[in-house]
Amino acid sequence: MNHIRQHALFFITLTALLTLLGFVLAADAQFVVRTIYFQPQGTPDKTAEIRKMMADVHDFFGREMQRNGFGFKTFHIEKDTNAQIVVHTVKGKHPTANYTADTTYDAIDPELPNRFKVPNNIHIIFIGGMQRINHHGTSALGVGISIFGNQIGGYAVIPANNLIFRVVVHEVAHTFGLQHNLDPFTDFLMGIDTGHAGFAEYEARWLDKNHYFNDDHPNINFVPRVLRTHPIRVIDIEEHIIEIKVDAQSINGIHQAEIARYGDGSILDTHFLHANRIETAVFQFNVNFLRGATRAAVRALDTHGNFWIQQIDLDIPPVAFFEPEPEPTTPLKPEPLKPAKPEPTQPDPNDEKAETDEKSEPEPEKQTPRHIKAHRKFILLWAKLKR
Repeated sequence: MNHIRQHALFFITLTALLTLLGFVLAADAQFVVRTIYFQPQGTPDKTAEIRKMMADVHDFFGREMQRNGFGFKTFHIEKDTNAQIVVHTVKGKHPTANYTADTTYDAIDPELPNRFKVPNNIHIIFIGGMQRINHHGTSALGVGISIFGNQIGGYAVIPANNLIFRVVVHEVAHTFGLQHNLDPFTDFLMGIDTGHAGFAEYEARWLDKNHYFNDDHPNINFVPRVLRTHPIRVIDIEEHIIEIKVDAQSINGIHQAEIARYGDGSILDTHFLHANRIETAVFQFNVNFLRGATRAAVRALDTHGNFWIQQIDLDIPPVAFFEPEPEPTTPLKPEPLKPAKPEPTQPDPNDEKAETDEKSEPEPEKQTPRHIKAHRKFILLWAKLKR
């Protein structure tokens, strides 16, 4: 009997140790998305709703990657032994009103356990009792932050009382490094209006190399660098299109490069590259999208999912902002009334002076004013000199 008890005790102890080890490994696992419900005092349990939402989001990413030609591929998310998404509940010490600070994350951060601040993890935090959150004084439906460089992680903060599917997808995508899309001809999910719940090809291509979508993570600490920026060219004066070339370098090979508006990080243009160690990215966009900024941000992603954002100064030729003058028009003058012509009579064949045809003098050609010609010549000459 004692022998059986000793064996039973051994197995119970071993199971407890393995369970504890599993929690430790889960806490230290890299490149895993973890779900947290921060529950202020007096707020209801939302774990079931949050788990269902994150399961739908997880599946959606996989289907969108498949739609873009990468197969069903989605991010790694923390699950339990029953393959259910784990939702960690953190009990707040105060009611919801205590966490409505200038930035909601800063208000809850002191109460988050250190295990939810592990590098190379992404934490999706839902906050109970809130319809909106604050971020640097701005009210929002959610916020997503990406951490890049020698660490690749991030976090999102989303109000648990206002779970909107496309908003959750949008903020989770931000944690992977995706930014807003300014292209006026698309309405994909990362667009400002988030009209269509889907990812553009360049966004799926970015996610395909992201660490959270892959099992292998070689050369984590080697990030791309921008080597130099070429002189800016104006390639279409009437449409205000400029061209910016940037040389980027990575020991892993450059996979993709993007140029973003300085300040809010919205994507202006993107360029697919060929995995060479040094690549030249070419960007073309309407200069007015810069909103007068004299700087931009270049985002370079290597083939191993590491990325870097580097600011560049913009020396834009003044001709890029040129608005052509409209052609001068002469107002039409009403023609004076002419007396009716008499009925034509047959000419007298004996009359040598008789005319058989009426001849009208040709109208003189309209001449373009000299100052307009000179202005056009200057614009074309300027564009050639800048090439």
